[in-house]
Amino acid sequence: MATTIRPLDVPESISSAVDVPFETALLPDPDLDVSEWADEYRTLSRVSAGEPGRWRTTRTPFLREIMDCLSPSSPFTRVVFVKPVEADAGYASTSSISR
Repeated sequence: MATTIRPLDVPESISSAVDVPFETALLPDPDLDVSEWADEYRTLSRVSAGEPGRWRTTRTPFLREIMDCLSPSSPFTRVVFVKPVEADAGYASTSSISR
């Protein structure tokens, strides 16, 4: 006895609600440097930051070049960062990893 498999009868509203986010997820990441990505997507929590809210590279301009050297499009394969104790290095490095 053969079994016939029929497609599910999915309402159009559910189908489009799933298709659009799925198609968007398949798009390549925008070509952003790490500092640009952090400005666009990074949020600092109240627990871990003295100034919670959106990340602003303009607030820590000395990190911009370091962050951009950690970008996938950067020609550098090794970045050495010598810093004082409280220089937000953790935020710079996690932004590059998060991207």
